[in-house]
Amino acid sequence: MIIRELHIGGFGKWRDATFPFAPGLNLFVAPNEAGKTTLLQAIVSSLYGMKRDYIRVTRYLEEYEQYYPWDRGAYQTVVRYSLGGRSFRLQRHFEKERELAKLFREPELAEITREYQEDRRKEYNFIERHLGLNRSMFTDVTWVKRQPLHAAKHLLPVLLRSEENDPIVQRILSGLEQELSAIGKKESAETTLLGKAGRQLGKAQERLQQAEAAWQAVSHLTAELMERELSLQQLQKQQARFLVQLEQIERSEQHWQQWWQRSFETKRSADFLHWEEAASDPAEGEMHRRVRESLAEIEAFYAQYQAVIAAQEAVSASDSPQQTIRYLSFQEIADEEWQSWLKTWYAYCAYEERPQSEEQEDAVPVEKLQADFRRGLQLHKEAEELREEVYRLQLAQAAAERDERARGTGQAEQPADAAGQAGAGPLLSRTTKGRRQSQAGANRAMPLLLASALLSALITAGLLWYGTPLGWISALLTVVLGGAAARLLISSPKKGGRGQTDQPEKALLAEPEAVPKTAPVSGAGREELGQRLARCESEKAERMRQIAALLAEWNVPDWEAFLTYREKLLAQAHRQEAKRTDEQEMHRLRTQLEMTMIRWGIPPHLPFAESAALVLQERQTWEQMSREQQVLLEKELNQERLRAQLAAEWEKRDQERGKLLAEWEESVRSILEDKRTELRQLRQETESELRRTEEQMADLREKMAQARGEIGRRGEHSWAKAKSEYDEALQQVDDLLTRREALQLAKETLQSVLEEWHRDLSPDVNQLASEVAARATGGRYQDVRLDPNQGFAIHTATPGSHGVAAHSALSSGTQDQLYFAQRVALLRRISAEREPLPLFLDDHFIHYDEERLSHALAYVMELAEEHQIFLFSCQEREYRLLAPYLENSERHRLQLLV
Repeated sequence: MIIRELHIGGFGKWRDATFPFAPGLNLFVAPNEAGKTTLLQAIVSSLYGMKRDYIRVTRYLEEYEQYYPWDRGAYQTVVRYSLGGRSFRLQRHFEKERELAKLFREPELAEITREYQEDRRKEYNFIERHLGLNRSMFTDVTWVKRQPLHAAKHLLPVLLRSEENDPIVQRILSGLEQELSAIGKKESAETTLLGKAGRQLGKAQERLQQAEAAWQAVSHLTAELMERELSLQQLQKQQARFLVQLEQIERSEQHWQQWWQRSFETKRSADFLHWEEAASDPAEGEMHRRVRESLAEIEAFYAQYQAVIAAQEAVSASDSPQQTIRYLSFQEIADEEWQSWLKTWYAYCAYEERPQSEEQEDAVPVEKLQADFRRGLQLHKEAEELREEVYRLQLAQAAAERDERARGTGQAEQPADAAGQAGAGPLLSRTTKGRRQSQAGANRAMPLLLASALLSALITAGLLWYGTPLGWISALLTVVLGGAAARLLISSPKKGGRGQTDQPEKALLAEPEAVPKTAPVSGAGREELGQRLARCESEKAERMRQIAALLAEWNVPDWEAFLTYREKLLAQAHRQEAKRTDEQEMHRLRTQLEMTMIRWGIPPHLPFAESAALVLQERQTWEQMSREQQVLLEKELNQERLRAQLAAEWEKRDQERGKLLAEWEESVRSILEDKRTELRQLRQETESELRRTEEQMADLREKMAQARGEIGRRGEHSWAKAKSEYDEALQQVDDLLTRREALQLAKETLQSVLEEWHRDLSPDVNQLASEVAARATGGRYQDVRLDPNQGFAIHTATPGSHGVAAHSALSSGTQDQLYFAQRVALLRRISAEREPLPLFLDDHFIHYDEERLSHALAYVMELAEEHQIFLFSCQEREYRLLAPYLENSERHRLQLLV
């Protein structure tokens, strides 16, 4: 056998390394830890793998983890070798997760892995098929180590020659061994006859016990089955009840959906009768009743209004003049159209006679003004709270200092209430005073405006009674004065409005409450008081800084000035808005008047004032000619006033109706939402209970099925049958034990005979060992014996005394030489029957002296002519002694490991 090349993908320290080998001596010289032993392990592992021998399951050698690649990369090798006249390439992956072994025949590289047998360890017999040696026997024979053989008893049949390997005793002993192996030693084994019989006996005993307990278990299971049947019936009733409840919930949800849709369609009082009848409680029914009655009143007013309007239209139609009056260039003009024009003219005159300010005022940023006002109020409130907190903390700090001084001088603590209350007097800010002064001014101006508005109303009534145009102007003035008085009245704090809006400001600037009494404070408490006081003062300063920034932004010195400036800007904004509204209204009225006059026939080239004067003049003439029509006009005016009052009342009632319906819809939908939430919660609870019930039913059905199956299974057991099986199994075990004892006795007898026979078959091995020992020791030890019955133990005759000594009694160097003789003798004996095997020497000569080393190396070179030898050394003397053999030699090679 020749190992030609080894490529290491990953093995120990080696990574991607290739080693070509010579057919003779391969000398590896390198210092310690250079990887010599790792390389030797890689050679053996590439041939045989890394699994243990003589076991039936996969077990890895201890070297598996020891030589795992240091870089945790691929764990693999590829070896090329020649064996039996053929060349092979063997590729191995050693990782347990993806273990792989593939064999290729060279030079065609055809895969022949499946031609070899795979054992229970999942290892192929690539080398073992050719050599008849497994890994343990191969390393015992080829690797010279200073330790006994591991597979000595398995080597003995291999050492016998073919003509010595077939005696009748050997065949009988092999048959006995097979019989004993088949029977087995333990009853717990899996594959032996004794193990099978023991398991059958155990099973028979279990079946017998089961049969004895079957009737008890069946009766117990039957009782449980009846109880579960009753429980299942109850659960089925409960399931049906939950299903009915879910159907009721479904109908309730559909009914709820109808009422929800109806809540958007209910607008008339008659529709509320259904809601009253369907109310879930008296409070809800009372709410529907009140809304229905309120809507009925509003609907009655609507009917009354429509009746009044219809009556006025009927009277106006009956009182309208039958004859048509023509004036100058006028076309036919309806009385209603004239009254509309006249009202529009009076309104235009009222706007035109208003005093107009010639100053142009800038636009006022009302939104920013109001936002800064609210922010200022909030900052004042926070500053006032911080001021009160600072004052309270100062009082507490002062009280703590007085308490400390009082304790230091032995005096009693003086109450701090008087000083605190005295210092916490009324602190009204100037903002509050300014606001009160402004409010007082508004209160003084309000009676004057109310009196003016009342006087103007009396004058207007007189002028309108006599039908003069000034009456309409006076009416407009009355409306303006009344609006101003109403605004002041609304802004008064007694009536609500802005006064109520400023309540937070008044509450903010009110007097601080009396500071409560302070409790005694410890040293740590005083420090905390100081920190809180500093923090409050800092926050107060920050609020005052923000207020100052706000005042600076509006360019006012203080908050009272800001409030005054705000009132001024709000009034200015109101005036600007009123002015814009007046101008727009005047333009609209003038356009309406011009369009009407052009339609009547007034020439469009006339100025507006002349056209209006012409119309008024013609109208005055017409009034003088027809007093009856004037009466009709007055009557229509009264009807128009009544209609306006009814229209205002209509609008008010319509707003009440919208608000009433909105509040009702909100309340009803809130009630419906609550009902829907209850329905959903009820549905969830019912569905949860239904699922739990169904799960319980499924669990009960499963348990009942298991119980029925268990009853059926236990019913199959027969005590008589189980007893018969148990007796048969017990008898079978007794028969196997008796047979095993007989076979064991026969085996021991034959082995004793065979041992005597082996002693007669080992002279050739002893002769080879004596020859090797004599060459290695320079002729000192010439008689070496290997005992095959004791693992090929080494014994030698001592020179001079002719005594016998075991190798363990000799020196370390001599022991190494005898181990060398033992391995070489076995190597040559086995190689003679097969083919030359390689020899591995890993720093074996380290204990040899110079003389014996030279003799041993000379013998090694003789072996290298027939065998491939791998010599690993960490010293230079082997290289020095072997250098003459290595020079210019193609059969031998020197390799220096880096």
